[in-house]
Amino acid sequence: KSAEKLTLPEAALLGGLPKAPSTYSPYLDKDRALARRSYVLNRMAEDGYITEEEKASALKAPIKLVDSEKGGRPAPYFTENVRRYIQKRYGSEVLYREGLEVYTTLDVAMQKAARSAMRKGLLELDKRQGYRGVLKKIPQEEFDSFLEAQARNTEQALPTTGQIVEALVTGIDSEKGSVELRVGPYRGVMLLKDMSWARPPDPQIAYGAVQVKDPADVLHRGDIIRARILNMDSSEESKLLHLALEQEPEVQGALLCIETKTGKILAMIGGRDYRKSEFNRATQARRQPGSAFKPFIYTAAFDKGMTPATIVMDTPVIYKDILNDTFWKPQNFEEKFYGPTLIRTGLIKSRNLVTIKVLKDIGINYAADYAANLGIKSPLTRDLSMALGSSGVTLI
Repeated sequence: KSAEKLTLPEAALLGGLPKAPSTYSPYLDKDRALARRSYVLNRMAEDGYITEEEKASALKAPIKLVDSEKGGRPAPYFTENVRRYIQKRYGSEVLYREGLEVYTTLDVAMQKAARSAMRKGLLELDKRQGYRGVLKKIPQEEFDSFLEAQARNTEQALPTTGQIVEALVTGIDSEKGSVELRVGPYRGVMLLKDMSWARPPDPQIAYGAVQVKDPADVLHRGDIIRARILNMDSSEESKLLHLALEQEPEVQGALLCIETKTGKILAMIGGRDYRKSEFNRATQARRQPGSAFKPFIYTAAFDKGMTPATIVMDTPVIYKDILNDTFWKPQNFEEKFYGPTLIRTGLIKSRNLVTIKVLKDIGINYAADYAANLGIKSPLTRDLSMALGSSGVTLI
């Protein structure tokens, strides 16, 4: 919106940001942003810019943010990638002053599906690692003020299915395996089956090996938790919410959807939340591709005269690392050896020994240069482990 249309609380919020934009960002820490806004409003009242009545009214106003993921930026990582490309190729003057119209390959429907899939996958993965604990704990005397503040923030919008909210634990019934909750003016209930994953984090424990048997082992009265709304029982006068325990994932991820015939990027996800991390893991993070790199080796081999019917011996081999004075004994995933093997079988079955021997036959430098000609821009470690995808490359 134009600056002249800002409300007093909105102007005060923005006015408090320049000192430390990240520290006081309402996207990152709403409580700290509110405290900073309150300070600005108090100073404005002290200096006579606003009246005490205006200050009191502004202090009560909730912070309403536009969700960049639901608003006009469905693909912030992709948009920023395009902006950087234009700036690098044409310069800042052209980018910002010549009124360019930019047409991209993004498919918005695919982008939304990709974003939904990424969020779902990261939530599920994070739960498999265990529950890291509640957001905070408040004493009973603060229950009412917490719920009143929540009610002010939710008074203009009803909770919706799938929405993740902060909920206050008001009671636990170990016999029934349920937790009583409050979300602003709404009562809520969470069953044991919807929080059974919340074991303590322990990398030594396999997922599913330990499940919560009593909600009191995890939650206590006064805990503030993240919860997802499963549904709302509209037959209840007080609108009973059915909730499931959630937590903000710590893990990151990336996703890239490319149309293979044209190379058009149809969807790009560079991380869990662009507002919290602008680092684009689809174009900037280098990770080992593993066996996904093997087709580059085989393509180079076919171009050098081998055919799908060429036979390679899948047998044990040991290589000596002269620099480190160690030995490398690569194995197949199944830890078996299969003798004479067609190259096409080696590719289909992703056999490590076959790929390594093919790479040795065609030459490491030849394969690395071939991969570079096919578009791999990341530097490749020129040794036989390259056949197994040991060199880090970006997702793109």
